[in-house]
Amino acid sequence: MTNIIRNQKLIVISLVLLVSLGLLTGCSSSGDTPKVGEEAMVEIGLSSASLTQNIGEEINVSKYVIKVKQDEKVIDTQELTSLDDKASFKLSPGDYTVVGEAIEVIGEQEYVAYKGSEDLSLGAGEVVKNKKILLSLATGEVEVKVSTEFGWNPADVDTEIVLEYPRRSERHAEKIEWTDGEGTIKLEDVSARRWDVIFNIGDKSIKQEGVYVLPDRVNEFSFLLKDTDTGIDIELQNGPGKVENLEAILDNGTVNLTWDSLGEADFYLVYKSDEPNYATAKRIADVDENSYTDRLLISGTYYYWVEAYDRDTVGGETSEYAEIAIDESDISAISVINAQLDKMETAYLNEDSSLLREIISDYTTVGPLTANKDTFLRNREKEWKYVDWDTFNWNNTRVVVNDDNKAKVEADNFSASGIDSTGEVVKMVGMASAKLELINGNWYISELDLPDNINDTEIIGNIVYADDYGKLNLLNNDGTKVLEDNPDMFFDRFYYLGENKVSYRGVNWKTKDNSVNIINIADFAKSKVVNLNGNYMDYAISPNLDNISYYVAEENTDGSIKTTMYLNDISGDSPIKLKESNTPYESLTWGSDGKIYYQIKTSTNDAGGNESISSSRIYMANADGSNQQPLTNENQVAFWPGISLDGEKLAYVEQVEGRRKLKLRDMNDKQSIELCDADAKEISWWWTSDSQTLFYAYVSEGMGYMYSVDRDGQNNNKLLETPANNLGEYRNSLKLSPDESKVSCNFINADGVSQLYVYDFDQNTVKKIFEGMNSYVWYADNDKLLATKQGVIYLVDVEGNISELLDSKSSYISEVLWID
Repeated sequence: MTNIIRNQKLIVISLVLLVSLGLLTGCSSSGDTPKVGEEAMVEIGLSSASLTQNIGEEINVSKYVIKVKQDEKVIDTQELTSLDDKASFKLSPGDYTVVGEAIEVIGEQEYVAYKGSEDLSLGAGEVVKNKKILLSLATGEVEVKVSTEFGWNPADVDTEIVLEYPRRSERHAEKIEWTDGEGTIKLEDVSARRWDVIFNIGDKSIKQEGVYVLPDRVNEFSFLLKDTDTGIDIELQNGPGKVENLEAILDNGTVNLTWDSLGEADFYLVYKSDEPNYATAKRIADVDENSYTDRLLISGTYYYWVEAYDRDTVGGETSEYAEIAIDESDISAISVINAQLDKMETAYLNEDSSLLREIISDYTTVGPLTANKDTFLRNREKEWKYVDWDTFNWNNTRVVVNDDNKAKVEADNFSASGIDSTGEVVKMVGMASAKLELINGNWYISELDLPDNINDTEIIGNIVYADDYGKLNLLNNDGTKVLEDNPDMFFDRFYYLGENKVSYRGVNWKTKDNSVNIINIADFAKSKVVNLNGNYMDYAISPNLDNISYYVAEENTDGSIKTTMYLNDISGDSPIKLKESNTPYESLTWGSDGKIYYQIKTSTNDAGGNESISSSRIYMANADGSNQQPLTNENQVAFWPGISLDGEKLAYVEQVEGRRKLKLRDMNDKQSIELCDADAKEISWWWTSDSQTLFYAYVSEGMGYMYSVDRDGQNNNKLLETPANNLGEYRNSLKLSPDESKVSCNFINADGVSQLYVYDFDQNTVKKIFEGMNSYVWYADNDKLLATKQGVIYLVDVEGNISELLDSKSSYISEVLWID
């Protein structure tokens, strides 16, 4: 079964409700004092903030509803039709709840797509009050129906429905109760996201990957179960039949597609590619009739496919492809497109929004936001109040006119510069692109992607960062350059390898492929070291840069996880398997002695084959995989090894009866001592370069602690104890400054908000310098750090002074790396 959502796009957005409160005092003069009990006018407006996740095809918000509640009762409601409207309420002093809802209308049905609320307390005499309310995606319900042929009830077999998705902690599972050959499970409060729906029966299962759960409605899925002579078969419910006799005919620069009509079809989807491979095809239309006209602008050979769908959006089998070759080529559009870019440049330099109106489409995307024409122009006018652009140059543009009335412009060396409202120089330098559409005979800009705004602060060295657009970026004084661009990718695990080379992990959310890549930031040459299809992995590279160690987590047929540890040379051509285990996570690290240290879960089974004892054991091996040695006992639960740079001391965590403790092992006499006996959670550590001192941090009973201890476990000094006991059990990140005169650590509270502390050895002081970051790294000298928060990179000094270095215009920067 193929399930689609027509014309839907699930987007998590932030809406800010600005609440202005001015007391109504009738005809009193400005010097009058407001009286208790008088009504106040509360004005509520909407404005959109950045996107935080794109998970599907589009939710079209039709209107917004603002409700004011008191004592759980709605006392007033107003409806807004756009983000630019405002609602006004007359309220007496008191306590209220303001509820915001974004409504999607489909036919006559209304759905609450986004919802949020905030308490509002009005006191007599208040003049202005501001509130921000985040409207988040509402949850949805899921109903899964399973039916069998001829009312057959599967007996003595466990059957269940599971909803899960890679790297997501939320998971739903429900056993199926059978009645007359049918079973239904219902799940409530399921996050509106993409999900994998899995039907398990005994040791068999079938999965629908990447289906959409939409907010504020019942999302239905179906499975069909058969009892056959050879056992049990599971298949998806059938949709309409296969589309037959698809034909493509060229007629005056257009392609007319026709196919046989299917009585059970409610609509059809049309796909197209320039290869005879359906996997490369893109959907170009959904139509109600059995025909479609495609207008082509350039020459080439094209392939079309059609699928039929019923009214429940269940799809039938894809048709065979129809092929057609186009000999004519129309390149005259390029000159028109370049003229539109010239108009855009003039509009920016002259701050002329009327000129922009002539060249943009009705809905235009800039960065993560799509806005209608009026909103787009207002946003540009606001930007022009902030920045006065004096240069705006598209350099070395390439224009490609596609075959679907669309075009793309790319410029490797786009540059713009101006002065902001504070007098600081602001510039945009790097790659830029624009997409255009042919509408009513003219080309209009529908998407604009310009480089990030950079304040004119000298950048020392190079900064590599990844954003949630699927871009790996390089930032330096020459501007921003995109090293890798794939909207389906997520990049993390950065390591600088020397000689301008950076290694990183790439994860493809669609194919679930994991890869380790190396890129040269000087010439952008890229090599793929390891590529794993659909399996989770992590990696570490040896100090001499000759070898890579990595582990691969694979799902067995019974749903359990198998983890395999490998060694390989840096080319990725010579994998050596070290160990296998039945745990989904293994840690690994290299020592400067060229040995690999890693953790493997081990277990023993009783006579009946049941696992009775589990442990986690730390091993050591040579770079070629030889001489594998266990470093901890078989009955220990030991993990997270951290070897000193001289290879003589090993820090690791041991868990005893649920309590985690930090241990220090002497690699010569093989004895271990205990460094902390608290019930430590989320322990991290860092060795100094001379291997004489170990710094470690942990969370215990909601408090954060940071210590230093010498290599023999003596002089265990407390450097930090957080002032509040509200920390959650999240992994902290401890790092030393380049000269090792300062140590930093971030702790994360129970609400998921990080708090970055720095301890200064020379001053014997500790200070909290930043909150709410995604990632951080020490920068340039020993008094500054780079910290990312949402889509912004900040420069933070050890005194807590913060300045914005880069606004990436994305909603999230996953990781940042500084290279001297």
